[in-house]
Amino acid sequence: MARTSIHWAIARQWLAALTEDVRAPPTASSDALLAARKDIAIALMDGQVDGPSTFEHPFIYRAASVSLPPSRWAIYDAARPTGSPTPGQRVVRRTPALPFNAIQQDTFPKNSMSGRKATLTHGPFLDRMNREVYIDVFRPSPFRSFEFFINGIFVPHLYTTSPVESGGSFVADLGRGTVWIRADMFTRSGPVGKQATESTYFGLAIESGTLTLPPLTTGQRSLNLNLAGTATDSPIFSIAPITTVSFLFTVDENNIVSATITSLGDGATTVLGSKFNMRPSEFNASYDGLVGRINFAMTADNSTFAPAMQSSTLVDSSGTSTVVAAAWSIPLKDVDGITVYEVATAGGFSLSVSGGTVVDFRGDNQGVSLQECNVFVDSGSLIITGSRGQMPVRSRTVIIGEAAANATTPKSR
Repeated sequence: MARTSIHWAIARQWLAALTEDVRAPPTASSDALLAARKDIAIALMDGQVDGPSTFEHPFIYRAASVSLPPSRWAIYDAARPTGSPTPGQRVVRRTPALPFNAIQQDTFPKNSMSGRKATLTHGPFLDRMNREVYIDVFRPSPFRSFEFFINGIFVPHLYTTSPVESGGSFVADLGRGTVWIRADMFTRSGPVGKQATESTYFGLAIESGTLTLPPLTTGQRSLNLNLAGTATDSPIFSIAPITTVSFLFTVDENNIVSATITSLGDGATTVLGSKFNMRPSEFNASYDGLVGRINFAMTADNSTFAPAMQSSTLVDSSGTSTVVAAAWSIPLKDVDGITVYEVATAGGFSLSVSGGTVVDFRGDNQGVSLQECNVFVDSGSLIITGSRGQMPVRSRTVIIGEAAANATTPKSR
């Protein structure tokens, strides 16, 4: 997260670029948009624009080109923070009718706010096309860290925003909140480029849990969690999330901390009409830095992905593919041990698919054959990312000149 505050003149330009095109609907309170702008201004003054972008479609916002009459700037000056910026506050402008960066598919997935739980949401507002626009506000939560004492230093392996109480000798009881677990402890055996860094964590929303804390600072620790997840059921996809998981943390003779899953619950998902019951497998972990996720291997009872023809109003799909791998899949984030946020869910599922599924946008009639793709299902989203595909060659006629009367060479148009 950025830590460089900026001058109000620059923040004000960004504030106008982000909100000049929105208005409050007639049913909203008179100060609804001002309240949203105040929260945006706090994030801007804390330096959000200096870090990896968490704005929706950042390329359309050109703060430097904003030019307003002096009287118009008054509404933005009214949103100027009166005190020091709130450290770590971040905002995302979200338009449900459009794709947006908070869905995780962006240049810096581990730094985006996707997967985190908004502290509050302003809106809906309306843009110039009468689409609903929301401003999600993310604020850090108080947290507690748990460490191993290795070579004279404390090495954190998890953070939690949950209330922590003693559950007896060497046991900590965790209440509702979020647990962040260091991902590199699971991926060290992976090939080069497939190993998470020490700053990379995955977050799990929990209802409760227990953590054993042996008297030896390098002894084994176990973590048992009751996960917080909401079943989603829609015509396009559904998910019955995993509700329980247990981890074991160990320190080897070289003082390297490792972790593994010792038990995992069942789950299920339906994607475009194809249903998959998900069961625990060997718990092998893999790191996907491209989309910013950690995947724990599972077994699906169905090896065929056959999208139903009319399950989506946006795309048409046909053909069948083979499911070659399935996993419990959780977004990854960079956690600095200073600002810790809540997450909304406890992960979802991923399916690695190979075969002949064809997807095209309705009205386009130029389907893309997804020879290899990954399907990610979370409680709030369905993402299909293709690593290999084919599409028909489009032909276009472009007239670059026309022959003049009684001429042998064309003239340009």
